Amino acid sequence: MAYRDSLIFLLPFTKDPLKKSITNLQNGQLLQNVPNPTGTSTDFYFKLFGAANADIKIYDSWGRLKQVIPITNLSDGTQKITFNTSNLPSGIYEYALTINERRTDTKKMVVTR
Repeated sequence: MAYRDSLIFLLPFTKDPLKKSITNLQNGQLLQNVPNPTGTSTDFYFKLFGAANADIKIYDSWGRLKQVIPITNLSDGTQKITFNTSNLPSGIYEYALTINERRTDTKKMVVTR
């Protein structure tokens, strides 16, 4: 299913607002996770220019760090990371992109079961 959706995403007649948002991303900027709310997995999109040490940190509503997703071996440009949310209970979370130990952007995510 995901492979089919990725192929449909490439079709020129598809009017997908996600594609336009991805095109307009700035360096170090995150898009809202897709889907949101999410049940079992979600995708994070962001843009990197040049080599960098990066990660996405997931925080609960109390600000406690719940998980770190290291980002390695990425090239320049727009990136997509798929995150499995099965280890998180239902709730509202914040995810932050950190590049070279500096937080560059933060968004909210809702996990439902």
